[in-house]
Amino acid sequence: TAAENLAVADLHLDPEPIGEQIGLPVVPVADSLDADVTVANRGTVRAVGVTVVLELLAEDAGVDHFEVDIPVLEPGSLTTVSFTNLPAEPGKIYEIVVTLSGEDDDPSDDRLSFIFIRNSEA
Repeated sequence: TAAENLAVADLHLDPEPIGEQIGLPVVPVADSLDADVTVANRGTVRAVGVTVVLELLAEDAGVDHFEVDIPVLEPGSLTTVSFTNLPAEPGKIYEIVVTLSGEDDDPSDDRLSFIFIRNSEA
């Protein structure tokens, strides 16, 4: 039977977290903050026109919204999309929320959340 199941498989930040503060990962200050999101097609049918949405929520209630489209993703395949130069200021707490557009047979893996602190400038 046909099964549609796209999943947010991984989130990688550059620079990577370097420790913890108040129980949250600390991402160091650098020239830019980039996020690579890996999407997996765990279903049995080709996925067409998938939109990956990344929201960067700041502790002061600001939200930055970004989207990248994946034209086609074959069953069993992975692809990584990049979000570059995310506007995360030093010394604040942020949450990155990644979601996939559309609906599939298993919505439990269509969303990923990561909370972190952006290190204060040296």
